[in-house]
Amino acid sequence: MRNFIIAKGLVIKWKGAVCEYISRATGIFYFRDVLTQAVIQVTEIEFWGEFRSRKICIVEATSTPTHLLYEEGKSDLDTNNDKNITQLAERWQEDADKKAFYMGELNRRGITCGQRTQMRAVLREIAKKLGDLEKPPAPSTVGKWMSKFEGSGRDIASVVSGFATKSRRKSTGPDHEDIIQTSIDDHYLLPTRPSRTSAYRWYRSNLETENRERLSDSLDPLVPISYRTYVRRIDERPKYEVDMARFGAQVAKRRYTMIEGHLPASHPLDYAESDHTPLNLFVIDDESYLPLGKPWLSAMKDRFSGVLLGLYLTFSPPSLQSTFGLLRHSLEGHHLATLKWPDIENPWLSSGLAATYVSDRGSDYRSLRYRMAIRSLGAEYQYCEVRTPWHKASIERFFGTVETTFLESLPGKTFRCLANRMDYDSSGTAVIRFSVLVYLLHKWAADFHNVFPNSRSGARPIDLWNEGIITAPPSLPANLDQLEVVLGNVASSHLSNVGLRYENMTYSDSYLRDLMKDLGPGAVVTFSVPANDMGVAYVLDPRNNKNIPIPNTRPDYANGLSLFQHRWMKKICREKYKKSSIDGLVSVKAEIHARVRDELAAKNTRSKTTLARLAGINSQATLSGEGRTILDPLAPSRARSDSTTEVVSSISDIRRPRWDII
Repeated sequence: MRNFIIAKGLVIKWKGAVCEYISRATGIFYFRDVLTQAVIQVTEIEFWGEFRSRKICIVEATSTPTHLLYEEGKSDLDTNNDKNITQLAERWQEDADKKAFYMGELNRRGITCGQRTQMRAVLREIAKKLGDLEKPPAPSTVGKWMSKFEGSGRDIASVVSGFATKSRRKSTGPDHEDIIQTSIDDHYLLPTRPSRTSAYRWYRSNLETENRERLSDSLDPLVPISYRTYVRRIDERPKYEVDMARFGAQVAKRRYTMIEGHLPASHPLDYAESDHTPLNLFVIDDESYLPLGKPWLSAMKDRFSGVLLGLYLTFSPPSLQSTFGLLRHSLEGHHLATLKWPDIENPWLSSGLAATYVSDRGSDYRSLRYRMAIRSLGAEYQYCEVRTPWHKASIERFFGTVETTFLESLPGKTFRCLANRMDYDSSGTAVIRFSVLVYLLHKWAADFHNVFPNSRSGARPIDLWNEGIITAPPSLPANLDQLEVVLGNVASSHLSNVGLRYENMTYSDSYLRDLMKDLGPGAVVTFSVPANDMGVAYVLDPRNNKNIPIPNTRPDYANGLSLFQHRWMKKICREKYKKSSIDGLVSVKAEIHARVRDELAAKNTRSKTTLARLAGINSQATLSGEGRTILDPLAPSRARSDSTTEVVSSISDIRRPRWDII
């Protein structure tokens, strides 16, 4: 997806006029109307509010000192038509990821696409670092990759193999494929390291046994694949997993581990470090005032300036949901917090797309969906070596700062060691509501963390940020709808008379019916469903590569429903009705209130933490003004009735933390 920066050359469409960016002052952007040449000024908060509500559209344009070229009537709101790389088969995603790694390493060495001699000298070294056991690509091939990549505005989709969109041959079928993969697991991935020929013989033997059983059942026999195809199946397995099974964990780790030291940053958003941690604080529900347990905090920091780029609070353990929630918070800006809580004195304006995202090797960060989401945004990812937290010292130090300056005097604080707790009852003294905790964290970030001088350099993070963005303006996603596609759950389904099926639900409308008339029943289409709202699916139209929003056929059930809530109710419905139809789920939705009352009456906090997860209580919902409570965890999202003054006054009786004195 395409990105933009606040700098000369930026063209927007706002209130029916096409405007070109001129300059900026403190908190104000200046634009010039292309037709009337009138100068228009807009505050930063108003700009991001209009952009978030899709009233400001980014126009794809080419700007020179004398001319401005753009296509009439076309904006990035209409460019939701690029086939996203996350919607390709994993094989081609891995291939594009490898190409991006080669290009990134060459860029770090200052080698351009035309320097073929210099490429030849380092490509083998890069291949070894990547663990690419095959012959490294030729300099001419890599040069073509780099030329396409730069010419497309650094869009990772430009280097996707052309074979990715070609039709594939008929699959061997799930039963046959299971025999192939089982033979590889049982007869090739062994510490005795048998040969591929030996494994292929076992495969043929197992297939003959299977075919005899199929013939006795009057079924067609399975046609064996060739030895060459069998070898390709082995080669498709991850090399690390193959070597770990055949040579042992130590050999595999030594062969594939890349050790990289701490890298300094040269400008804001050069590197962004992120991580998760449980907050040592008991919080209570906004309406029932019952203790919910300890929430998880996900945070992201800019390595260059030290400012906080984003945060995300939830009761769910670290997962892609919290990682993508954090990523979204760092990209969409923080104007909602400024509007919701006017007593935040310092605007929190640090947001944008980082060049490289640094993280540990958690399962959420290692997943292919995360890697392809980062690539789709035009960024790169970097993993720290195992047990080397100093490789992302900024975010690790941040969690320590939260512990010592934010949590230390709040009622309900817990202790990591039971011996340190002594007679202090964390659950019994908890008075901080979840929405108040979200407010306190935003105020602490804006009015303390981002403006407090660094103890070593003496510089304030916000000053380093403001100075750095003059020469390196932050890059931001030009299309927020495309961001929904990138961060959603990607799946595929067959077109049928009922539409598309996903998680026992259907999506259909007139557009999808027209699509089936063109492609025919049974055609497979790819779509993306937001994890926090199953009421809509973004379907990729293969005719024009546009992502089209298709509504759920049961909006009364699906609108505002998260995937976690849906699966939780399906489990209960199967236990009660032995099936999980939508009508059954709707009835279960009403019956769950009785179960909720039982859970609320329970003394243990774990059951209430589960209800908090079910209710989708998180910081983004609080910022959006959605009232979520464990009293009605399956209720559709609704606007909170209490005002900002009520939220602020609710903490007036809490002893102020020491950071509040500045």
